[in-house]
Amino acid sequence: MRTTLRYGSATLDAELPDGSTVIAPQYAPPLPDPTAAVRAALASASPLADLDDDEDVAIVFSPRLPHRISGVVAAELLAAIEGRGVSRSRISLIIGRDLEFANTDSDPIRMLGRSYRVLVHDPHNPDSLLFQQRYPGERRGGVYLSQAFQNASIRIVGGEAAPHFAAGWTQALAVLPGVAAEHNVTQTFSIANMLHPDARSGVSDGNPIFDAAVKLAVTADVRLALWLASDFDGRATHVFVGSFEDSIQESIATLGPPHTPTTDGAFDIVVAGSTASTLATTAPALASASALIKEGGAIVLAAPCRSGIGDEQFQRMLPQTSTIDGVWNRLIAPDFQSDGQWFALHIFAARRHAGTVHLQSELLTEALHSAHITPTRSIETTLGALAVSHQFLHGKSPRIAVLPDSASIIPRPAA
Repeated sequence: MRTTLRYGSATLDAELPDGSTVIAPQYAPPLPDPTAAVRAALASASPLADLDDDEDVAIVFSPRLPHRISGVVAAELLAAIEGRGVSRSRISLIIGRDLEFANTDSDPIRMLGRSYRVLVHDPHNPDSLLFQQRYPGERRGGVYLSQAFQNASIRIVGGEAAPHFAAGWTQALAVLPGVAAEHNVTQTFSIANMLHPDARSGVSDGNPIFDAAVKLAVTADVRLALWLASDFDGRATHVFVGSFEDSIQESIATLGPPHTPTTDGAFDIVVAGSTASTLATTAPALASASALIKEGGAIVLAAPCRSGIGDEQFQRMLPQTSTIDGVWNRLIAPDFQSDGQWFALHIFAARRHAGTVHLQSELLTEALHSAHITPTRSIETTLGALAVSHQFLHGKSPRIAVLPDSASIIPRPAA
């Protein structure tokens, strides 16, 4: 059977054994006119209808939005705001931070910089941050958010509606990490929170990361949220507009069931496609695949990783110990804290659960070996070898699952 896998911003065709189980969302048909759909949704949004011409407006855009969609969102939001008499000089466009997706020079929001004030959020720059609130019980420190975001009288967020491997849903992350300080992100994505049993894809109730991020956005008085869901090809399928909490709940109720395919048990091999631009950001794909394999099963992942291993902090984690358990024990040590730790936790959690992890990418072999991952040049060749080995050891063909876009599903944990 011929299957198309996500491979960065492109796709990869692979010939897989007949009988493999394809696990993918049941996408709704694409909107016939996304521009009209966004415009209609905004027309009934009361925060925009109540805008005065003396308001200062800040709009946070997520880098997750496909470019074809983010351009539509920006154009319609700006038209609605300026239609209420707000001048361009009073509008700030902020490209929010995302832990897995980097903003690029080709981002349509960046290209608006000639006509609008466009900012790229920097979580490390104290001069661009403003105090928002203390953490409960703490006398010093606290939450710091983008100064441009804080200074606005009307705060708007726009992003993708989709499952998130740790926060439950990407919608929760518009303000944190979107416009938050680095130490706030590190505290929310702590070891305890990342290892919480409810900190997983599609889970909002009881998810400590989801709860903390949504609570902060509500406290920061986000007046309006606009979310778009898209299909495998990046075409918009749904538009959700409203208050921050209400719009999130509506989007979860709508998207949750279609993104939770039914499976009938654990698999011996999982083949997965991923958008990951670095080894670090393969974590969501590995988390999804790991949830579907039997203990000791094999994961075969396709992810280009064109931007390398990850940041310096992530790279320094890899060569410290020669065993998977050694790396794991170091990661969960009480005194260990590092940027990007949340990615390493999921990568090595998957490595401890799986017997082997194979990756087709553009990374050098040495880099993958330091992460205890086996490089492959061919998904088909590796899958064939794994199937032969399984047949020899167990006397039967392996059960194979295929995740064309691993981050898009809400996997049911393996029994």
